[in-house]
Amino acid sequence: DDYRPLIQQVVQQGRDDDTLLATFPWQVGLWRAYAPQAGLPLSSGYGPQIWLLSERSVTWGEPLRIAITQILAKGTLWFPGLRSIGSTLPTEIERFLAEQPTAQRPVPLVDTWYGNTTLRAWRQLPPPKLTTHAVDFGAVHLLAAGVTPTSAASANTPLRIDLQWMAPADSPHGMTIRLLRDGHQWANHDRDQLDDVTGLIVPAGLPPGLYEVYLGVIDAGGALLPVVDIPEPVSLVPLAALTVTVPAESVPAARLPIQHRLTTPVVIDGLKLLGYSAPENVPLAGESMAVTLFWQNGAESVPLRNLYLSLLAVNRFGMPGNGVAGWEGWPFETYPTTALAPHALLQTPVEFALPPTLSTGVYQLGVGLLDPVEGSKSTMVPLGMQPIQQRLIAYTAEQPPIPLVPPVQFGTHVQLTGYAVAQNDEAITIRLYWHVLQPLLPPHHIFIHLNDETGRTIAQSDAAPRTAAGRAPTGSWLPDEYLVTE
Repeated sequence: DDYRPLIQQVVQQGRDDDTLLATFPWQVGLWRAYAPQAGLPLSSGYGPQIWLLSERSVTWGEPLRIAITQILAKGTLWFPGLRSIGSTLPTEIERFLAEQPTAQRPVPLVDTWYGNTTLRAWRQLPPPKLTTHAVDFGAVHLLAAGVTPTSAASANTPLRIDLQWMAPADSPHGMTIRLLRDGHQWANHDRDQLDDVTGLIVPAGLPPGLYEVYLGVIDAGGALLPVVDIPEPVSLVPLAALTVTVPAESVPAARLPIQHRLTTPVVIDGLKLLGYSAPENVPLAGESMAVTLFWQNGAESVPLRNLYLSLLAVNRFGMPGNGVAGWEGWPFETYPTTALAPHALLQTPVEFALPPTLSTGVYQLGVGLLDPVEGSKSTMVPLGMQPIQQRLIAYTAEQPPIPLVPPVQFGTHVQLTGYAVAQNDEAITIRLYWHVLQPLLPPHHIFIHLNDETGRTIAQSDAAPRTAAGRAPTGSWLPDEYLVTE
């Protein structure tokens, strides 16, 4: 397995009092080789520190229990468990921690697969006070929840979330914990089971302010379950408010969750651009594209600045040309650049719409700062190349099995011309036939309710449109197009 992304996650989400537990000598070698590449010089004194249990094969027993207890008394335990060699050690460690009494149980913060290796992290945290949260997800019910602390510095501070469920013992459902503010997701922790104790890491670089911790339930297929018996379809429910504060001490830049780190940081008006994150999946023309930029204040004071992000066409020689999409402004109304402390870290998430007429190809991302008073712009810093794909568009109507005469029109944008229904013992499949009049922005979902004779909703679907070919966001729908969503 490639350990570089695993080590990068440990560096980015770790803290100085954390420990990486190694069970093989070669893991120490990989840490020493790759941690500096992730921005954490071994001579810096920053954690996590690595602890090799033995030069020989490690088995479960009292020495390992003592080591785990000592690590958890100090900070977070990080453990890369190799699953491909038939070792039972990862399972035995997880069982030992899960069997602790609820109040003393170490909180699972991370569980990520990298090939045949699982990266796990736990931390000892005091339990929160539970409050009633009566939420009906249909197959499972949330009874109560609690989150602690309610105020956390943006410095990889861990949260503990306790939950009480009413669910079958063999429930196939998982859950997701998310940290949101103004609709943007800043952190998440997904689990393949319904835990009564779980956790979340508050990452570095968040602007100070009020956030919300949300919970969702995931079915076996990975989809969020909607909450039932409520007027509006909702899949995420708030558990608690969280006040995020500026760290009392500066946090190393290696803690930022950067996907693409610049080889050489670029300083613009005192702000150091360190890297960016872009969509892992290829965006579609007509949908929104999210980009996060990562900064560190490199000056005692920074002038008032906004940012601009541009998506540029690329000619046949690979050179950037005209802009085809972009964004200008500042994402935080109450946290301008002038408020940044020296060495402060900052994430700036930006989301902008891609025109539905963009052709499939590769485009250039670029970013810079602008003076909101004078209107002057800094020289654009080129980022990476970004592929964009356009859906295949059909301008010939497909006859629906059950036509609607006349068609049902939604505003001035689209007509529903008919539908098809198929049913088996487990599900009802509905295909909807549409004729587009004009693009529908912002992106809309399609929701379908199945009601009983009393009007009670017994099943429902609420999701972005999809066709047999894949995603079909409403922003990508073109005038006079015909499409069938499923």
